[in-house]
Order: sequence, then structure tokens, then C-alpha cells
Amino acid sequence: MPLIEVRAPSDRTFFYEVHWVVTRRCTYACQYCPAHRHNPRAFEADANVLVDGVTRLASLLPSHDVRLNFSGGEPTRHKAFPALVEAALAYRCIRRCRVLSNLSMPLDVYRRLAGLGARFPERLQFVASFHFAHAKPAAFVSRVSLLLESGVDVLVKLVLGAVVPLSVVELIEDLRLLRARHRKLVIRPQRVRGTESEYVDQVERMTSDTPTDWGDSRAVTYLDREILVHEVREEFDAVIAGGRNLFYGYSCDAGIGALFVNNDGSVHSALCRPEAKPLFNLYDPLSDASLPTTGVICPHERCECSASIRIPKRVV
Repeated sequence: MPLIEVRAPSDRTFFYEVHWVVTRRCTYACQYCPAHRHNPRAFEADANVLVDGVTRLASLLPSHDVRLNFSGGEPTRHKAFPALVEAALAYRCIRRCRVLSNLSMPLDVYRRLAGLGARFPERLQFVASFHFAHAKPAAFVSRVSLLLESGVDVLVKLVLGAVVPLSVVELIEDLRLLRARHRKLVIRPQRVRGTESEYVDQVERMTSDTPTDWGDSRAVTYLDREILVHEVREEFDAVIAGGRNLFYGYSCDAGIGALFVNNDGSVHSALCRPEAKPLFNLYDPLSDASLPTTGVICPHERCECSASIRIPKRVV
């Protein structure tokens, strides 16, 4: 049952999504992570280039409600990352900054970011992934607590494969104690792609808290036994696992509702890079920076990540 349409719910904030890979260098080297996501020798822009880049980006999107999604690699390992977030939050059009992080850097890094969360209430969010092969539970929980105390929304993703370590129970209990004090904490398991395990199912039941709506919800339409079904979804991992992510030939709002900035500054209309070449380079002041005025016809057989599925799209 492939989806016929994905659209923004009319009663919720719809963000223009910018996904920005700050660096492809990472503090971990997880077996399930694609090699290109954690290249230790990948190019990194310096502080001035990053800050100038966010200024340029804001000038291109002054009338939009923008959410910047910073990822990597591990974005917080870049020395200029707190300065980049501070520069981004100074622009009114950038309504949210979401940081995808494993929280593995020294505590002082997160103290600086927590300070920004206190200065800019409701505008800084963290998606904190816990990787059992590398992460230290006590250090991870202390960083989550620090962010929550500063008013930062935190979504913890417990990355689980077919074998679930016994330590997951203790970690969940520690996180649930935080959840009792901070309603802005959400805990969810994240299955490694292709994982089917009754133990992961149990963890899902243990962490079935009502999620915080961060603007991720989409109204979707699909055909079930010749009946049109409408529903609102926030998570799309099940869509991918069920093979319902087939959008080849669909009209997609990539470029008019989303952008992707790579670690070298090259800009595409979406994370899946539907264009043969970049639209422009955010880090090059001589690059002709102009945004698309129309969406794209999807050239890919399937969407491989939730970020791409969330971009509004429809059968044509």
C-alpha cells in the first residue's frame, strides 16, 4: 500500500526544513552506520565560513518558518558548532534548531549549548542517539539532564539491533526518572535497519510515551483495498520497513519546502539529492544562490529516510 500523498496537517506548524551536515567526522564508528557518514578525513569548513553560511541561508529564506537540522558525523565535535547555533538562533526566520547528536563530547560543549537553550526558549532541540557499543550511560544521562534543565526539548533514540543488551533496562529507568521531572523528554527505540526482534518490541512497549510534536507530523493518504485511508503520522520508520516508501515519478516539494547542505557547502533540494548537480554552494560567496520555484519529479525508486518522506509529495 504505497502512500498516495504526504502533506502538512493544516492545524500544525509546517517548517521549511534545512538539513545541514556540519561535518562527516564522528566520535564513533558504528558498524550499522554507512561509511560515508563518519569519514575521519572529510572536509570541515572553518568557523567564519559556517557563520557566513548561516547568514546567507537566512537571507534566502526571510519569509519562511525555518527549522535547521544539524547533523553529521557528530556535529558537536566541530569546534565552531556552538557559535554556528548561536548565529542561527539570532535570525527570526530560523524558528528552530534541531541537533542530531550522540552527546559524546566533553560536558563543556553541552553547557554552552544548554546556555543557548536558556537564552532562546523553545527554539533549541536535541535528538540524542544512544549507541550501546560506544556510549557511557552515566555520561549520556548527565548530558540529557543538563539540556533538559535549560529548557531544551530532548528526544532520546536508543539504537537497537537484534541483540538488546541487558543495560537497556537500567538506562531506560534512569531516563524515565528524568521524564518524571521533565515532560520535554521523549524516549524511543530506533531499530537498526532490517532488525526484527521481540526484544526491540519489548523496549518499544517500555518507552511508549506520548511524543512531543516538533512539527514532524504529516497527514498521509494511501489506498487500502480500494478505500482511501487518511491518517496523521509522526514516525515513518514503519513506512520504510513495510516497503511503502516508493515515490518514483511523484511530484515532491523538495527545494520549495526543504534544502540539504552538505559538509562541503554544496546545496541540493533534499537529502536524497534529486538533481544531477548542486543548486549552488553555500560556502562560496561567488556562487549564484537562488532557490527553486517549483518542486521536483522524484527520480529515485524509494525514499530511504524519514527526512525525505516527510517532504510533501503526491501522485501525478
